[in-house]
Amino acid sequence: MIFFILAFWKHHRPIFVVIFSLCYLINISLIVHARLPYLENGLLFYTGLLFFFYSWWGFRLWNTIVMGVIIALATFTGKLFGALLLPVVIMTIIFSDNEYKKKNIIVTSLSFILSSIILVIILYSDNYSAAFGYAAEHSYGMRGFPKGLRTPWNIFEYFVSFGYFNRVFFINIDHILFLLISGFYLTWYITSGYSISKFTPVVKFSMFWVVIVFLGLMPLTYSPIRYAIFLLPGIIIFYLSFSDSVFSFKNSKEQNLSISNFIILGFIVWHALVQILIKTLYHSHAPIRYLTWFTLPIAVLIIYL
Repeated sequence: MIFFILAFWKHHRPIFVVIFSLCYLINISLIVHARLPYLENGLLFYTGLLFFFYSWWGFRLWNTIVMGVIIALATFTGKLFGALLLPVVIMTIIFSDNEYKKKNIIVTSLSFILSSIILVIILYSDNYSAAFGYAAEHSYGMRGFPKGLRTPWNIFEYFVSFGYFNRVFFINIDHILFLLISGFYLTWYITSGYSISKFTPVVKFSMFWVVIVFLGLMPLTYSPIRYAIFLLPGIIIFYLSFSDSVFSFKNSKEQNLSISNFIILGFIVWHALVQILIKTLYHSHAPIRYLTWFTLPIAVLIIYL
């Protein structure tokens, strides 16, 4: 939590840092699961550490090396899906104002790969089958190929229902509101003539953290709530940092909702509708397939209006 606060503090007003601290401390899922000796809590620690180094020192050469090492540690001493932090950093680099983007991506990726090889040697010595077993067990070994990727229909159904089976949004329904408001902020920002590269480092990192981790966890056959604590701080930070930034936005031109923005906002509204209906009408045994396709035209209509 301290690393998250320090990273947030670097680029945003203290009042929003205080609000984040309160949201973090009273979050029931973090209270219950983030204080137990789960590997996911090690992953949360490394995420905070990575966020801190990125926020304070950006893409200096030595820091890109450090970030690659941290991601490798998150992957092999936290959880395997800690590797999702690598595309988070890469996307943050791509949408930055840094003139050395290719160099930063290559250095970060090489640092991650070399650090991973060194960690495998240290942790597994010459027992490489055990290292492969670790990767297989955390991916497809125990539960098979993710159900959310088995059919095109499953992709959409697992997307809009993510948070129901692991109960994370059932318990933290306020996070649905955070995502919904942030989605409207993002769409309004982009359609007003601004580019993502102009976001503060905190907004960019937390945005890609939420998007990539959400998409990474969404299709899993087995995804308990303790996996989702990896996502919760990112949602809070994204919402609050964007809320702080929105006060400095100036509408530079007439807004025009493009197809891509329509689709992004549509998915956010679609997900929120399903989650709200589940929370309101069902405690268990929710008809996910019915709710998924029943709410789709409603989401489209809301965005169109």
